[in-house]
Amino acid sequence: MIYQEPGGEYTKGDFVRLKMIAERCEGSVLDVGCGTGKLKEFLPITCKYTGIDPNPHENCDIGDVYHLNYGYHSFDTVTLLEVLEHLEHPLDALKAIKFITKKKLIISVPNPYNLDQIASVLHNKTNIDNPNHIALFGDNEIRSLCSNAGFDGPIISIQFYTKIPGINWLSPIRSCFGEWSIYEVLV
Repeated sequence: MIYQEPGGEYTKGDFVRLKMIAERCEGSVLDVGCGTGKLKEFLPITCKYTGIDPNPHENCDIGDVYHLNYGYHSFDTVTLLEVLEHLEHPLDALKAIKFITKKKLIISVPNPYNLDQIASVLHNKTNIDNPNHIALFGDNEIRSLCSNAGFDGPIISIQFYTKIPGINWLSPIRSCFGEWSIYEVLV
C-alpha cells in the first residue's frame, strides 16, 4: 500500500518515490499490495502492469501476499511497497514472492532511522508509534529476510526523502536519515 496522507492525498515525496520505483521496473510487473494501483501511472509504457490487493480497486485484482496464484517466474519485476511492515509473517510472503519473481523484487518500507523518529526518541523519549506497523525493517533486517527467502542476488539500498523543517522546498533529499527506504533485490 502506498503511503497517503490521512485525507487520502499523495505527498510530493510519494510521487518522487513512485517515479523512482517505476524507473527500476521492467517487463511484466506485479504490484503486491497495490492499494489504488497508483504505481501504474508512473511505469514505462513497455511494462505490463498487474496489481493485487486484499481490498481491490479498478487497477487491481483481489490477492493475498501469502498465496500468489501465479506460476514460477511469472513476473520480471515484483513490487512490495509499504506492505512488509504490516505483515505478521514477512518471511513467508517473501518466499511466495521469490517463486514468481524472474528478475527483481523492489521493496519500499518506512526507514526506522529517519530524522522524525530520531527526534522523537531524543525529545520525547518515545518511538513514533504507528499501530498498523507490526515491525520496522532496517538494512540488516531486509538483507536477512531476503537471504532467508532464497534471494541470493545483490541488494541495492536507497534511503531518501528527508524533510527539513523550514526549507521543505528542498525536499525530497536523498539521505540515510530519510523517511523511506527502497531496496532493489536482484534474483
